Amino acid sequence: MKTFNLETYKNNPDCKLAIEHYNPQNPMRWQVEEVRTENNRLVIKMPDTGYEIDEYVIIGTFPEIRDKDENLVGTLVFEPQKISIEDFKTKVYALQHGEKINFICDLDNGTEWGVLRIHSFDADLILLSIYGGESFLYDCSCQSTPEEFTFFINDVLGKDIDDFLYIHYPDNTPETFQGRINTLRKELIQAIRQVLIDNNLTEIEFAEDNEEAVFVVSFDDDCNGYDCPVRKVSLNEDSISLDVENVYGDFSTTLFRYDLGCQNLDWLSAILDKIHETLQK
Repeated sequence: MKTFNLETYKNNPDCKLAIEHYNPQNPMRWQVEEVRTENNRLVIKMPDTGYEIDEYVIIGTFPEIRDKDENLVGTLVFEPQKISIEDFKTKVYALQHGEKINFICDLDNGTEWGVLRIHSFDADLILLSIYGGESFLYDCSCQSTPEEFTFFINDVLGKDIDDFLYIHYPDNTPETFQGRINTLRKELIQAIRQVLIDNNLTEIEFAEDNEEAVFVVSFDDDCNGYDCPVRKVSLNEDSISLDVENVYGDFSTTLFRYDLGCQNLDWLSAILDKIHETLQK
């Protein structure tokens, strides 16, 4: 369970809270049904714990719950969010590189899992792992299908499509550098899309002038890298795609959202500038 944090609660006011018993040898959890905030503090109505505690308890910086003799009873925690396997798959596929989801499969078991999306050697990978245990990789950069991803999730977790699991609420920690990079990448891609949409375009081609072109790096099936000028930018679902070819004309391909060419911030910024320049001619 994730320990209570007031700022996280403010950002997720619909989340459920519980009191987790302090004694791991006697695991108990009491649901908190009535909650309100007052003067930057949380006021909870205590459930029946069997301990002698005031009817209402004020939670400030420390999420500990104590009885009238100041003996520790438990800790206020966030209840994991119950979610279907189908919705879980959607959340996982929407992850940006460096983003993760922490979850448990069974409230009674409590084994902690994590799923992380990473970019490695031009591969778009989903890493599904038990904390301190096994890890499983799924390569999204191949021509995977929704059915294959469903089979992967069900096989690793031992879950059927109609089952549920429980997602932890996100940490309310300062945004990491990776998070800031992901945010900026989203903004650049959205800016590129918006320029095309505002000009009633679904794609834009650039002049074949290598001296003025925007270059990106692309890889063939043998992982050989090429410096390639971008020849065309197109709208692709909720992202963009790039048509590129090397300067000798013997290699060309289309890059999509998780290819390196659509990930590098400098290249995306240069592509946005190139679009503005092309539209002004």
